[in-house]
Amino acid sequence: MFKEWFFDQKTNTIIVLALIFTLFFTIILNALLVFNLQHKEHQGKLREDHQKITALLAASLQFPLCSNAPHSAENILQTLFQDERIVSVTVWEKTKQQPILHILKPERIKGTISTKTAPILFENRRAGEVEVKLSSAVMDRELKALFWTNISYFLLQFLLSLFLLLGILYLKITKPLGKLLSFAHAIGEYPLGTKPPWRHNDEISKIGRAFEEAKLAISTISMRDPQTGIHNHYMLTKLLQNLFNQCRQHKSPLGIILIEITNFKQVNEHYGHIKGDALLLGLTQDISRLKKQHHHLGRWGGSTLLLLCPKEDCQSLEVLAGSLNQHIERTLYADKISASCAFGVAQCNPSEESAEHGIKRASLAVSKARASQYSAIATEA
Repeated sequence: MFKEWFFDQKTNTIIVLALIFTLFFTIILNALLVFNLQHKEHQGKLREDHQKITALLAASLQFPLCSNAPHSAENILQTLFQDERIVSVTVWEKTKQQPILHILKPERIKGTISTKTAPILFENRRAGEVEVKLSSAVMDRELKALFWTNISYFLLQFLLSLFLLLGILYLKITKPLGKLLSFAHAIGEYPLGTKPPWRHNDEISKIGRAFEEAKLAISTISMRDPQTGIHNHYMLTKLLQNLFNQCRQHKSPLGIILIEITNFKQVNEHYGHIKGDALLLGLTQDISRLKKQHHHLGRWGGSTLLLLCPKEDCQSLEVLAGSLNQHIERTLYADKISASCAFGVAQCNPSEESAEHGIKRASLAVSKARASQYSAIATEA
């Protein structure tokens, strides 16, 4: 149940999308929180600047207003308008019936407009009043730029965090579990690749090592012949199919040598099954030692052995069968008991649909070798 849920692609997609949405939503919330804090800070700074500008302007207009020098006042106001935040400035006389000076910048009427007034005092007497209107447009632009800068920063942080998180998930969970799953599926099958290393000491690696030990135990029990330790018929069937597929892929032949111990039945009858088993064990050990490293030896049945030779044709296999036969004829097994063997040589061609054709030809060649009085080796190409 857990495995079906965990390895369900739809569920994995939902989990990843939910994770991405959660992280992205967190970024937006953080950016909005920072924006609110910066907005409050800038508003306070804007109010403070507005108050300072109004008070400074009121102090600067004391002499021009009392000495009736409007040009001086205009110069002061023009200098003041270099600040882009100021929308308009109005200077009133003492009675405040009509403005003495009024300058307005219509293009600056954007954002929130705030108004502050301050009295113009001369020798502690009220000489008039100044009114300054300030726009928040500049502050809004700065806050907008800061907001997108924060978004970019948090997005970069999000991508880095996501990359690291996915990397950790892949290295520590997805990859080990995938390896573990493929390893579990491969139990009972012939491992064409190398054993997967379980170098770490985390829980998944411990489970993987347990699976590996279980696989070795199962291989020993169910894939090996208990009397000789070589591959049994089941394992040879798997090997035959896998090697044949490889040879078809590489367009190369798969060589087959079928070896039948022709006097195995007589040894069992005259010397007993213990001697017969000893003869079989000694014979398979010799063949295992004399064969090439990439050849695969197994017990096809009773007194019949099968040697699978990838990328070998009948000509090279005849030489190998001849050397094996010479060695067996010169060797005594199990208290000086000799073995007599018949060798059937054949090959599976890449153009064939199944490896069974090669096995049939090898069986026919063994029958010919048993019936022959001249040679213990027969070939069916």
